[in-house]
Amino acid sequence: MVSIERRKARSNVRSEAVRLYLEANAARAGVRAAVLSDAEGFLISGVGDVDKEILAAVGPLFVTGSAPRLSRMTEELLDQVVQNHDLYASKLEVQGTTLVLTSIGARFPEHRRAERAFQRIFSTPAV
Repeated sequence: MVSIERRKARSNVRSEAVRLYLEANAARAGVRAAVLSDAEGFLISGVGDVDKEILAAVGPLFVTGSAPRLSRMTEELLDQVVQNHDLYASKLEVQGTTLVLTSIGARFPEHRRAERAFQRIFSTPAV
């Protein structure tokens, strides 16, 4: 059986592999920015011309009801990042850990497929 590789760019570095995945899928869906963070709001990787640290910090608020890092940030900073665009956040379970996929402008597509992709990325040894 012949296997066709869809990905044109790949990386063995986790944060770079996540960025490449986000980049490839965000553009097709009209997502302005997307980040993957842990449940505490710490940025793993992201794409888009926004402050990704702030976007990562706010995502957990929408999926868990708390945002441990957000209390240190002002609402004004959040408004600067979101800029009246819609904000979407989803909880993903990857390698037994809760991660948060947050996007602005549009909903990040195919969350189950994204979760499987992140499972593959995080199952390889960290470089």
